[in-house]
Amino acid sequence: MSECRTCPHRDFLMIIDSDDLIRTVIPNDSKFEPMIGQPVTLIMDDRDVVRYRAFCEELKENHMSLNFNMALTHEGVRYPCFFNGYQDGVTYVLIVLFDRYDDQEVLKRMMTINSQQVNELRKMYKTHQNNDFEVYNKMTKLNNELLNSKRIIEKQNAELMNFNTLLRQMAIEDALTGCYNRRYFYDYMRETVLPSQQEIIRTYVMIDFNHFKAINDRLGHDAGDRLLILFVRIAKTLIGDQGIVFRHGGDEFILVLSDMGVDGTEALMKRINDEFSKQSTIASLAYGMIEVVDSKMNQDHDVSEAIRKADQLMYVHKRASKDH
Repeated sequence: MSECRTCPHRDFLMIIDSDDLIRTVIPNDSKFEPMIGQPVTLIMDDRDVVRYRAFCEELKENHMSLNFNMALTHEGVRYPCFFNGYQDGVTYVLIVLFDRYDDQEVLKRMMTINSQQVNELRKMYKTHQNNDFEVYNKMTKLNNELLNSKRIIEKQNAELMNFNTLLRQMAIEDALTGCYNRRYFYDYMRETVLPSQQEIIRTYVMIDFNHFKAINDRLGHDAGDRLLILFVRIAKTLIGDQGIVFRHGGDEFILVLSDMGVDGTEALMKRINDEFSKQSTIASLAYGMIEVVDSKMNQDHDVSEAIRKADQLMYVHKRASKDH
């Protein structure tokens, strides 16, 4: 470490606390101002730390010390200086001079003036602390209010999303059976099938129940409702992800199946009918099916025509049924 006797730094004042931490540097544009909050010993080498300890001991004994030979380091350069100061409670007020002053009275007056300045600084600091505390409390209160508002908004948004989901569900699902309703069937065709224009083969199956009116008249509507629910549960289970179940109205249902072909659809309907017959002996199913390629579906009329043809075939099946 080099030693320089011509120091570019101005004289300055430091306030050191009982933990040797620098609490204040005056003026605040001093080269040593960035050291605030750091141990004062960081700007000393080992030999000067020993001198600094001796200086502090002298302050404890005499409460004041003048022209104590020291040195401070800055950016690897050691600058000789003189410490003058006094003890104020548990803190040390140090005046760092880079040129020696031998006039004891002048130095004492400087320390007296600096003592007054320090007291003013303390008052200002205390005022700022009180103001900061008040501002902090206001900010905390506002922040808490903001957080509460955010929670309320998030809760309302969650409720709104749930409400919208429920409305959407009510709009597209049949309330009794839980399958999709008639309105969603036509939405599905307009949104998925008509725009497709691909060579996807879908089978449309029209289904209704034999003797359903008689069952309602003889056993009541609750018995009829249980049959509808039973059918949808069986159909959904056996179809899986190969198709969709729609309630077209009353006891009429439409199945939309993808890439199953007539034979595959017939085999599926036999399984559905067999399972339904096992669990219900008071009704049976009648159905008709038609295959249509998506590219042939271009407008609502094509959808209506496909359903009409499937419906006609379903009535043919109904008339041929032994249970009719």
